[in-house]
Amino acid sequence: MEQPEDTDKLREEAIAWLVRLHAPGCNEAERRACNRWLAESPRHRAAYAQAEAQWRWMEQFKSQRFRAREDALRYRPKNKLTPKRLVIFATAASLLLFCGMIVLRLGGWYDVGTRYIAAKGEREVVVLDDGSRLELNTDSEIKVHLNRWRRSVELVRGEVYFNVTHDGERPFEVQAGGGRTTDIGTAFEVYLQPETVLVAVQEGRVRVEARGSCNLAAGQQITYNRRGEFSMIPAREIADLTAWRQGRMVFHDRPLSEVLSEIGRYHDISIRISDAKQRNLRVSGAFRTASLDAILNTITSTLPVKVERINEHEVLLKPLGKKS
Repeated sequence: MEQPEDTDKLREEAIAWLVRLHAPGCNEAERRACNRWLAESPRHRAAYAQAEAQWRWMEQFKSQRFRAREDALRYRPKNKLTPKRLVIFATAASLLLFCGMIVLRLGGWYDVGTRYIAAKGEREVVVLDDGSRLELNTDSEIKVHLNRWRRSVELVRGEVYFNVTHDGERPFEVQAGGGRTTDIGTAFEVYLQPETVLVAVQEGRVRVEARGSCNLAAGQQITYNRRGEFSMIPAREIADLTAWRQGRMVFHDRPLSEVLSEIGRYHDISIRISDAKQRNLRVSGAFRTASLDAILNTITSTLPVKVERINEHEVLLKPLGKKS
């Protein structure tokens, strides 16, 4: 399964391309190679734009002397860049940009990234400096970047509801599973699942970019997989999708296997099915996320299954009438 590109690695690649394009002797083949790299992903373009903005901001320090700059400039190549020398030069440029990022952060211009985590069974609310409100569902993690040019959230795992304060001069982006969702004055949800990413809009509009791109309005939702391919999904009420914000789960004719997977997100317990035929039994109803016993009791009272507790952290669902 393809994994999202590491943010630090992506930034280093963007800096390396930036250095190559600014180096003496840069040729047309290198420029075309850079354009191909930029065209591969919206995240490539975003990383390059950020590195380029930092590069421009550092121009004002060219005539100033400080030790980190002088140490880095010792690696400036005088001749044509070989791959080895390009790496050394890119490292020096990274050092210069890092110095710039520190200054920007001290001046309130740049944030190197703040992590927020909601543990299993918990929910967390984060209010950003711009007034945007982020609600993290159980077992979720995000990394927030704020600077003068843009606002970006990386969804590392889990599910988050975003109520964004719109700023036409500073886009709000959510990166998840190799794709990107951009706010256009919105309240929306992004759920990073094992194989797909779900985006659902409650208010306003968003633009979703993966292999292709599409705009979603209020009440609309879409998924994309790790290859960036979009899929339409059966329409569900946004209120049901976001019922976790009120401590509830709502299911409409969902397979038992999917319901148990959702329950497992909220509780430190493994719920297994002993008979494969049980997996597609259908479940409907609303449940309190905190009440595991009540959920299991409801399932056993409406489906032909019984609960066998193996130990404190393991439960087995078996067909009724089957002996232990």
